Amino acid sequence: NTMNTIQSMNVPVLSIPHYAKFHQIKTIGLTTVFKESDKPLLTNILKAADYFDGKVKCFHIIEYSGNVDRKEKEAEEKIREWSAYFNNSRLEFLVEKHENLKQAVLKLADREHIDMLVIVKRNLTLIDSFFYPSLSKNLASTINIPLMTVREAVVRH
Repeated sequence: NTMNTIQSMNVPVLSIPHYAKFHQIKTIGLTTVFKESDKPLLTNILKAADYFDGKVKCFHIIEYSGNVDRKEKEAEEKIREWSAYFNNSRLEFLVEKHENLKQAVLKLADREHIDMLVIVKRNLTLIDSFFYPSLSKNLASTINIPLMTVREAVVRH
């Protein structure tokens, strides 16, 4: 099944819900935590958007835990940094504060008319995996648009 494939594969997995209706991809969503390892992926997504004459909207979700104001300021700084780095008119960054990561992503995908969502399967430690549920697993069972899951790349400096 889809969730087992997403969990076990080391290659990108595109899952299309059986009730999804086909239409041209004009807007691609990407969830990001602004890690350096996301930059090569975003570069490739922007190339795809050029091919489709589409847009890319990066979602960053701030969950209501810890210092939300600090997280918001950090996100604003990263958006400035990444906007300058990519310098692409097809790229837009969206920050949303929400109590639930999955609900926030679904809400943004609907509100922003996302045709395909790309998420990064993060390399979590065993301990982290107990505290941070898998977004890819949660979304795969409920999303109504194509979902591409890409395993996080290891970036070496």
